[in-house]
Amino acid sequence: MTRILLEGWTPFILTGLITASVIIILARLINRVTLYIITTLLSLAGFIIFIISIFAIGEWTGMGIGLFSIFTLIGVNLGLVFSFFIKKN
Repeated sequence: MTRILLEGWTPFILTGLITASVIIILARLINRVTLYIITTLLSLAGFIIFIISIFAIGEWTGMGIGLFSIFTLIGVNLGLVFSFFIKKN
Protein backbone atom coordinates (compact mmCIF):
# COMPACT_ATOMS: atom_id res chain seq x y z
CA MET A 1 0.00 0.00 0.00
CA THR A 2 2.75 2.47 0.88
CA ARG A 3 4.58 1.73 -2.38
CA ILE A 4 1.53 2.82 -4.34
CA LEU A 5 1.30 6.03 -2.32
CA LEU A 6 4.99 6.83 -2.81
CA GLU A 7 4.80 6.42 -6.59
CA GLY A 8 2.93 9.69 -6.99
CA TRP A 9 5.01 11.61 -4.46
CA THR A 10 8.45 10.47 -5.60
CA PRO A 11 9.10 13.33 -8.09
CA PHE A 12 8.15 15.92 -5.49
CA ILE A 13 10.30 14.33 -2.78
CA LEU A 14 13.24 14.02 -5.17
CA THR A 15 12.87 17.68 -6.13
CA GLY A 16 13.18 18.71 -2.48
CA LEU A 17 16.11 16.37 -1.81
CA ILE A 18 18.04 17.45 -4.91
CA THR A 19 17.46 21.12 -4.12
CA ALA A 20 18.63 20.65 -0.53
CA SER A 21 21.69 18.73 -1.73
CA VAL A 22 22.62 21.48 -4.19
CA ILE A 23 22.34 24.14 -1.48
CA ILE A 24 24.49 22.06 0.89
CA ILE A 25 27.13 21.59 -1.82
CA LEU A 26 27.06 25.32 -2.58
CA ALA A 27 27.58 26.02 1.13
CA ARG A 28 30.98 24.34 0.92
CA LEU A 29 32.00 26.13 -2.27
CA ILE A 30 30.90 29.76 -1.83
CA ASN A 31 30.87 32.27 0.99
CA ARG A 32 27.88 32.80 3.27
CA VAL A 33 26.68 36.12 1.86
CA THR A 34 26.45 34.75 -1.66
CA LEU A 35 24.69 31.65 -0.36
CA TYR A 36 22.12 33.80 1.44
CA ILE A 37 21.51 35.87 -1.70
CA ILE A 38 21.05 32.74 -3.81
CA THR A 39 18.68 31.10 -1.33
CA THR A 40 16.68 34.31 -0.96
CA LEU A 41 16.28 34.61 -4.72
CA LEU A 42 15.34 30.93 -5.07
CA SER A 43 12.80 31.24 -2.25
CA LEU A 44 11.30 34.33 -3.82
CA ALA A 45 11.12 32.64 -7.23
CA GLY A 46 9.48 29.55 -5.71
CA PHE A 47 6.91 31.67 -3.88
CA ILE A 48 6.11 33.66 -7.03
CA ILE A 49 5.73 30.45 -9.06
CA PHE A 50 3.41 29.09 -6.37
CA ILE A 51 1.21 32.20 -6.49
CA ILE A 52 1.15 32.14 -10.30
CA SER A 53 0.21 28.46 -10.29
CA ILE A 54 -2.78 29.18 -8.05
CA PHE A 55 -4.19 32.28 -9.70
CA ALA A 56 -3.01 32.25 -13.32
CA ILE A 57 -2.77 28.58 -14.27
CA GLY A 58 -5.31 26.92 -12.00
CA GLU A 59 -6.78 23.41 -12.34
CA TRP A 60 -4.64 20.27 -12.02
CA THR A 61 -1.70 21.63 -13.97
CA GLY A 62 -1.39 24.55 -11.57
CA MET A 63 -1.64 22.21 -8.62
CA GLY A 64 1.27 20.12 -9.91
CA ILE A 65 3.41 23.18 -10.55
CA GLY A 66 2.47 24.53 -7.14
CA LEU A 67 3.54 21.30 -5.43
CA PHE A 68 6.87 21.37 -7.23
CA SER A 69 7.44 24.96 -6.11
CA ILE A 70 6.49 24.12 -2.51
CA PHE A 71 8.88 21.18 -2.39
CA THR A 72 11.58 23.34 -3.95
CA LEU A 73 11.00 25.92 -1.20
CA ILE A 74 11.22 23.21 1.44
CA GLY A 75 14.43 21.90 -0.12
CA VAL A 76 16.01 25.36 -0.27
CA ASN A 77 15.17 26.09 3.35
CA LEU A 78 16.28 22.68 4.62
CA GLY A 79 19.52 23.00 2.67
CA LEU A 80 20.09 26.41 4.21
CA VAL A 81 19.44 25.08 7.72
CA PHE A 82 21.81 22.14 7.19
CA SER A 83 24.42 24.45 5.65
CA PHE A 84 24.97 25.99 9.09
CA PHE A 85 26.60 22.71 10.11
CA ILE A 86 28.87 22.58 7.07
CA LYS A 87 32.40 23.73 7.79
CA LYS A 88 34.63 25.09 5.08
CA ASN A 89 38.14 23.75 4.70
